[in-house]
Amino acid sequence: MATKAKTAAPTRQPGLAELSPQQGLIHLLAQRRRQLSDHYTQFIQQGGDEALHDFRVSLRRLRSLLRNYRNHIECDAALIDQLRALQGRTNPARDLEVFVAQLKH
Repeated sequence: MATKAKTAAPTRQPGLAELSPQQGLIHLLAQRRRQLSDHYTQFIQQGGDEALHDFRVSLRRLRSLLRNYRNHIECDAALIDQLRALQGRTNPARDLEVFVAQLKH
């Protein structure tokens, strides 16, 4: 009689609640960095209002996380300042987007 090969149960990554606080923070930081990178690429390659919005939201979320947990991680204040400056450089495009939307209504 032939025996069936057992398949391994799929492994699942632990949920955020199952991680230690340090592991959770590392997970969130990595997630925010990936989102920022993805949205930056989308904005550069495709442009558009939605891509700009997503990029700005990603910047704001990463800055907020770094600022809120700066006492628990080594984070150079210059990095937060650079992210703020980068967001500031997107303000004229956002202002124009809002202006055009107001003209349409």
